[in-house]
Amino acid sequence: MVELGRSVAALTRRLRLQRDVGFEDSYCEDELNVAGNEAQLMQALLHMLTNAFQASGAGTKVTLELKREGGNAVALVGDGGTGVADAQAKQIFELFETTRLDQQGSGLGLTAARANRAPPRRRAGAATVALGAVFILRLPLTD
Repeated sequence: MVELGRSVAALTRRLRLQRDVGFEDSYCEDELNVAGNEAQLMQALLHMLTNAFQASGAGTKVTLELKREGGNAVALVGDGGTGVADAQAKQIFELFETTRLDQQGSGLGLTAARANRAPPRRRAGAATVALGAVFILRLPLTD
C-alpha cells in the first residue's frame, strides 16, 4: 500500500499546483500488504486526496500519512479547510452529500472512497482537527 500511496500522491501534483496548496506525505518503512482490488484502493485514496485539496485554501497544506497500527494499514488524509461540522460528519459519506455546493461538488468522492474500502472489516471515517479535517481509511493487513 505504500507504493500505491506514492503513486496516488504523484497523481495529485497538478491539482496541488493549481490550488497553491502545500503537500506533505509520510510513509512507514514497512510494506503494508492489504487484500483488495488495487484500482479500487487507488481510487479511494485519490478521492480522499482530491477532496482534501478542494477543501483547502491557498497557502494551506494537505497531508497524507500511511502507517501500521496494530493489524491494520491506516491512511490519514488531512486538509487545510474549515473542518466538518458535527451534523455533517454523520452524513458526509452519504451519496450526493457535499460541503461544496458553491463549487459544484457532487457528493460522490467520499461515498466512493467508503464503498471501495469493502469488505466489512475495513473502515473509513472523518475527524475535525484544529484546522481542517482528517479522513481515515483503515484496512486489515494480510501479513
